[in-house]
Amino acid sequence: METRKASAVAAALGAYREKLVNIFVTDVARTERDFTMSGYPKYQRQELRPFFGYAQWVGWMAIPEIMWMHFQDAIGFAPDISQVLNIDWASQALMKMHTKEMDELERKPEIGHDVNAMLYMLRATLAKSVHRYVHFGWTSYDDIEQARAKMFYEAYVRVVRPTMVHVEQLMRERIKEFAEKIQIHRTHLQYALPGTVGFWLSVLHAHFVESIRKLDIAASELTGKVTGATGVSSALMAFNMPELFRKSVPDA
Repeated sequence: METRKASAVAAALGAYREKLVNIFVTDVARTERDFTMSGYPKYQRQELRPFFGYAQWVGWMAIPEIMWMHFQDAIGFAPDISQVLNIDWASQALMKMHTKEMDELERKPEIGHDVNAMLYMLRATLAKSVHRYVHFGWTSYDDIEQARAKMFYEAYVRVVRPTMVHVEQLMRERIKEFAEKIQIHRTHLQYALPGTVGFWLSVLHAHFVESIRKLDIAASELTGKVTGATGVSSALMAFNMPELFRKSVPDA
């Protein structure tokens, strides 16, 4: 019974997170925002802007914070916060957050830190009675590492992998089309055994498919961390958070 309850908690949190990410990379990304990305603009794919665009970074950091508050609610640690954590509030909060504002706030002496600036922006959308649950027991990189992991994972699953699958399908078509097209193979700058264009493409195809498989494994292993204040979990342990976590999400 406890396992079924824990599974339900994990499923509910996962479904909420995916709904939130969907809103963030679609609806929020359609608003007027600064989508500047690192690197030479000529080679930047527009599909990656919702993931790596400048304005989006603060939102990627805010999503783990929102989910942490949901987790505190789910395990009964912060029951008074459940009324304000609906999807409409979350989507509106993310809609208002821009990295430029975070950078400007960071430069203020009373804030002086990018994560502090993000938390200031997030708390501005919440009632003061629940401010204490935002970033409760966390350190900065509990936000940053989870944000990076989710950002790269979603970009891979939604953009990079579908593109690779499309290329793989095109390669299959060309292999079939040129299966009997005669071609002399070459090695060490000289002619070698005769073969076909399709055969050579099939060799490239095999390497390409193996690359997709390895990328799938790498993407599935992307993860963040929750180790608590100063990274030694002292605050989380003081409030018995690890034990509450194990009871709510076993085998995690």
